[in-house]
Amino acid sequence: MATSEANHYVLEGGGVTGTVDTTSFGGGPQLNVAVDGTVLQGATLEQTARGLEVTGVVSAIPDDRTVSATLFLPRVNIGEEPSVAFSGIALLTTALQSFGGPNLLTGPVHSYAVLPVAGIAQSVDFLVGGGKDTDC
Repeated sequence: MATSEANHYVLEGGGVTGTVDTTSFGGGPQLNVAVDGTVLQGATLEQTARGLEVTGVVSAIPDDRTVSATLFLPRVNIGEEPSVAFSGIALLTTALQSFGGPNLLTGPVHSYAVLPVAGIAQSVDFLVGGGKDTDC
């Protein structure tokens, strides 16, 4: 049976929502992910030996802390079913900061939290390059 690789992930659960498209109409990835309602800033996508990794900043407060998120999502192959349920995790990293440098901080400079991620993966056809309609 032939399979196709999923390129559209709909995320929900554990406070992580949104969509991850590994390709889009423009050809590159399209990432729209939120953690507890806050959209990830500067989100990037990497395909690694661990699966898909989406990384971005949840919040940044100068001279206080930066919270970043890395989502680990599995690569999913689609067979006869149009969508496949999956689960993954989100690793939240809080990094304390000081304008004077990390030596002015006491205790752990980094802390971590793991959130469950669940969703549906699909294979969607995108017309790369715009698919302009010339009939008017």
